[in-house]
Amino acid sequence: MSEESGKPPGDDSDHAPEVVGLPTWVPALLGLVLVAMAGLAVYTGLTYRAKPLVRGLVKRASQITHREGPAEEQAGGSRVMPGTSGDPRGNEPSGGAQSKGVITGTGNSIESAIRLPAKRGVVLRVVPEDAIFYVNDQLMGPVKPYSTNLEAYEFPEEGSFVIRVSAEGYADQLFEVVVAPDSKVELARIETKLLRR
Repeated sequence: MSEESGKPPGDDSDHAPEVVGLPTWVPALLGLVLVAMAGLAVYTGLTYRAKPLVRGLVKRASQITHREGPAEEQAGGSRVMPGTSGDPRGNEPSGGAQSKGVITGTGNSIESAIRLPAKRGVVLRVVPEDAIFYVNDQLMGPVKPYSTNLEAYEFPEEGSFVIRVSAEGYADQLFEVVVAPDSKVELARIETKLLRR
């Protein structure tokens, strides 16, 4: 027995463990997948879109900039600034503050207006989402920022406010919101789907 190295028999610690590598086809396959993804990204970035998002946003922004009153000073700022001359003023409520639907027609067309009570504001959930709204015929902007209870449109004072919801290619809808401090409803909810013209 050769005990001169001081190792017990059967100990092969002098031999390094054999490293098992990946098969040669795995890195090649990963490379092909990455090249294919890069090619797809370049292709989708260069292809023409029928209706680009930028054109729709720029068009909406140009419609909003002609609003009376002070302009929005920074991104995310309020479109309605309390205490300015640009605030819509409340009208005298017509016929009380109860919820009510009014349908009028001339024989050729029918118009409806819904009266809703509120204590302070309105939540707007409208399809299509790129719709804009007017308060007493004053453009307020897109409805999307006012679609939750946390971001409701708040009226500057008590009174009756006519809200017109409009979108390109769709028929307008009218709503009357009567704002009164004794109302049982904190926020009026307008949930509607505009009809195509």
